[in-house]
Amino acid sequence: MPSSFVRDSFVKSGIATQSVQVIPNGVNIDQFRPEATAYDLKADRTFRFLFVGGTIWRKGPDVLLSAYLSAFTAQDDVCLVIKDMGGQSIYKGQTFSEKIKKCCENKNMPSIAYLDADIPPEAMPGLYTACQCLVHPFRGEGFGLPIAEAMACALPVIVTGYGPVFDYCDDDNAYFIQAEVRRFSEKKIGSLNTVDFPWYAEPDRNDLIRLLRHVYTHRDKAAQKGGAGRIYVESHLAWKHVAEKVIHRISRLKERPIRRLSKSPGSPAQQCPSQSPSEPPAFSNAIEAQIDKARRLCEMDRFNEAWGLLRDLMARAADQKQVRLTFAELLIQRRKYNEAAEILNRISSRQADTSALLLQSQCHLACGQIMEARRCLAHIPDTDAESAAVKVIQGRVAVAEGEPAVAQTLFQQAIRTDPGQGEAYAELGSLKWADGHHAGAFDLFLQGFGCSPAHGDIADRLHRAAVSLGELTRAAEAFRQKVVVHPHNRRLRCLYIDLLLHQEKFETADAEIASAIRVLGQDKILSDVAVEVKTKISESRKTETKPQ
Repeated sequence: MPSSFVRDSFVKSGIATQSVQVIPNGVNIDQFRPEATAYDLKADRTFRFLFVGGTIWRKGPDVLLSAYLSAFTAQDDVCLVIKDMGGQSIYKGQTFSEKIKKCCENKNMPSIAYLDADIPPEAMPGLYTACQCLVHPFRGEGFGLPIAEAMACALPVIVTGYGPVFDYCDDDNAYFIQAEVRRFSEKKIGSLNTVDFPWYAEPDRNDLIRLLRHVYTHRDKAAQKGGAGRIYVESHLAWKHVAEKVIHRISRLKERPIRRLSKSPGSPAQQCPSQSPSEPPAFSNAIEAQIDKARRLCEMDRFNEAWGLLRDLMARAADQKQVRLTFAELLIQRRKYNEAAEILNRISSRQADTSALLLQSQCHLACGQIMEARRCLAHIPDTDAESAAVKVIQGRVAVAEGEPAVAQTLFQQAIRTDPGQGEAYAELGSLKWADGHHAGAFDLFLQGFGCSPAHGDIADRLHRAAVSLGELTRAAEAFRQKVVVHPHNRRLRCLYIDLLLHQEKFETADAEIASAIRVLGQDKILSDVAVEVKTKISESRKTETKPQ
């Protein structure tokens, strides 16, 4: 998947977590660069906003057009350049081309340049460098490649504060448009039926107006964000970095059984290596489904049910290593390190791959057994030694040994290897917090949470930091977005509700509690909080209606 947002959407739809990996789209940084020769736009305005993409509803050209026409006048030295795509192919009949053309013809409106003809690929970088800022107020995206290409050309970007952009945009290199998540009224998109009500992020028009004016009047500050964007793309999204992720993923897949061979269990040569000769493939698929069910139960805080399910699986399929690994992983998340270590010790040394060794090292670290953790890391195969997950554990060992500078380098290496490695951001945040750099730590916790929202420890760190610093609005918005994608995650819902209560947004909290109970079932703690919140709402209304 190209982004954490898409990955989370697939997982929410029932795809096994381990079957979905994030490989971001890449950018040719030698082609898309600030020095690229500017494309001749034949526009007489010196400041140019740029939109690149099909002018379809999903990409928000209507919001952009409305905001731009409200933000500026015909007398302003500004032009909106719209590069339309796919109008005669994939987006035929869906674009806003006619409305845009009418605006172009109206001389009483601020300047608009509309390009719907094909531009040669080698000239595209020049389109970006001919402009001063990219605007992409999308309602839904899987990655947003024009955003990354603009950043590679050192353009500041104004983007919807939702979804995939959080993988590569932050407050240092982008401007975020406030957005509200909305759902369709029917369980369908066009003529296609869906299992639930589809959702989208509606960008706030007034906030976009504010950002357009801000960038137009604060060009130096905007240019600084553009420069930071170029640095990020160079170090994370250049094709060489993406290719490394692909190669690493292929090497991991090579270690796994070939499923199509397991469908014909007649001959030993076609047996899946991880299965016993007598075990039918259907049983293995059933186990995978039960493992996913156990993960969902843990998300809902129904741990006893999850433990019982996994113990039953171990009893029925003692040679299924993945069951033990999942059980240990979930126990570690609950800080039950001794129980996790006991389960991991039942995995034979022949079966102890990188995943098992990393989990064992986490158990040793939690119990203060630093040398034992190092021994586990030393047995990790060379093919995995540079992986992000390994770097994170190595960094934790360095922290335990009192080497924060070494740890920081290792966490940074993990992020360069995998920008979606949420734990690395969180660990860096903890280092910054310990040094007293609380604002920077909060931003890192926010990034880590964006990558790994279901990781309870990361969510807890972000929540604690938000309460401590008073960053309640930003944190609450981050939690709200992730609750949409992970509606069954009780921890996320509870932390989000708590942030709302800290802001005294009692009515919003009341609605969220009701939603949580509908999805998760009756819950004594949530029910008790609901009673308290309703009391607060009642008291507030009495105060409002009390005669002065």
